[in-house]
Amino acid sequence: MRSLLFLILFCFSIQGSVFSQEYYTVKEFLRSHQEASDELALTRDKISLKTVEIKALEQDVINWQGQKEELVKSLNVDDVYNAAVEKQIAQYKKRDEFETQEEYDDRMLKIDAVTAQITKQVKGDMKIDENTQKLTAVNKELDDKKQIRVRLSENLSELEARVEELSSMIAEFAPVNVTEVPYLYTLSQYDADGEFFILSRKGSESLQAAVPRNEARFFKTNFETVKMYSHSYNSVAALGEKQYILTKFVLKDSRDSKEYRIVKVGTQVWMAENLAYETDRGSFPYDRNDNNVEKYGRLYSWKVLEDACPSGWHVPSDMEWKKFEKAIGVDETELDLVGGRGVNIGTELKSEGGWSTGGNGTNKYGLNFLPAGIRNAKGDCASIDELTRVWSSTEKDSEDAYSRGLFYHSDKVARFVQKKDIASSVRCVKN
Repeated sequence: MRSLLFLILFCFSIQGSVFSQEYYTVKEFLRSHQEASDELALTRDKISLKTVEIKALEQDVINWQGQKEELVKSLNVDDVYNAAVEKQIAQYKKRDEFETQEEYDDRMLKIDAVTAQITKQVKGDMKIDENTQKLTAVNKELDDKKQIRVRLSENLSELEARVEELSSMIAEFAPVNVTEVPYLYTLSQYDADGEFFILSRKGSESLQAAVPRNEARFFKTNFETVKMYSHSYNSVAALGEKQYILTKFVLKDSRDSKEYRIVKVGTQVWMAENLAYETDRGSFPYDRNDNNVEKYGRLYSWKVLEDACPSGWHVPSDMEWKKFEKAIGVDETELDLVGGRGVNIGTELKSEGGWSTGGNGTNKYGLNFLPAGIRNAKGDCASIDELTRVWSSTEKDSEDAYSRGLFYHSDKVARFVQKKDIASSVRCVKN
C-alpha cells in the first residue's frame, strides 16, 4: 500500500514538469489530432460560406454595373459632356482677325494644356441635378461592394492558409503514427552522468529513446503492451492506462554523427546538450582533457561560432536568447539588463547534479545546463563545477560579444558582455 501511495504521489509530482516542458502525453497527442480535425472541418465550412458570399457579391456588382450603364446611357451624360468640351475647344481654335500667323501658331502650341483646363472647367460647371445624383449614388455603391470583395478575398486567403497549417498538424498527430509493440520493456541501464535511463526490450535490442530520471521509475513495472506515439520532438509511451514521455535523440550532426537531445521551449527548439563538434580552430576540451567533452561539450572562442553548429541550426542571437528568457518567465523589463535577471530562472535551467555545494537546479525545461567552466585567452581553464557561460552570436563591439551565464551560488540567469577570446559553451537553436 505504501509503495502504491508513493507511486501515485510521484506521478502527480512529475505531471507539472511534463507540461512545463511543452511535451505531449498520449491523451494530449490524440486530443490535439481531434481538435485540429474539428477546426479543419469548421474552417472548410467557413471557406464554403465565404466562397458563396463572394460569388453572390460578384453577381451583385455585375447587376449594379448594368444599372450604371443603363443610367449613363439614358442620361446621355458622356455625349453632353463631350459636346460642351468640343464646343469650347472649337471656339479656342478659331483665329482672331487681328492675330498674326505667328501669334496663332504660338497659341495652338498650348492647345493640350488649354484642353485639359477646359475639360476640368466643364466637369466642374455641369449641373448637379437629380439624375447625376443617382449616378453618383450608383458609383458609390459599386465602390463599396468592390472594397467588400477585397476584404472577403483577404479573409478567404487567411482561411486557406489556416487549412494548410491544420492539415500539417493533423499529419503530425495522425493516429497512423501510433505503433503497438507487444513486448515487455524493463529499465536496464543509464548513461554516464546518470541522468537518462534507457528502456530495453527483454532479450532484444534497446528501445531508441531515453527517459528522464524522475520519470524512469514507472518503467520498473512491466506491462504487456507499450504504445509508442511519434512526434516531431518527442515520443510518448503508453504503458497500461498511464502515459509517459520518451525524449528522442532527433538531432544527429552529420559531420561527426554525434546525437543531441533537443527540447522545444515556446516556439524555439534548442539543443539540450552543449555542442561538442571540433572545429578546425578555436574549440577546446576543458583542461585539454578529451574525457570532459562527452559530458560538457567543447569550449569555443567567439570567432568560430559561424561554423560551429550543424546544418539547419545556428548559435542564437542576443535577441533569440531574450525571446527564450521571456518564454520561461524573465520579466520583460529585465531582458535588456546586463547581469543577473529572473528570480529562480537560473535554478530552473541548471541540471539536477554536478554543481558546487548548494548550486544544483531543477532542470525544469529539460535543457540540463551543466557547470562546464570557461577557458581564458592564455589557455587556462577554470570553474568547471561552479559556472557556465554560453555564447550568443551578437557582438557588442570589435572585442566583446553577448553571452549568458549560470552560477552555483545564484538563482538567476546572467546576461554578459564578454571578451571574444574567452572560450565558452555553445547551445545551437533550430533555424
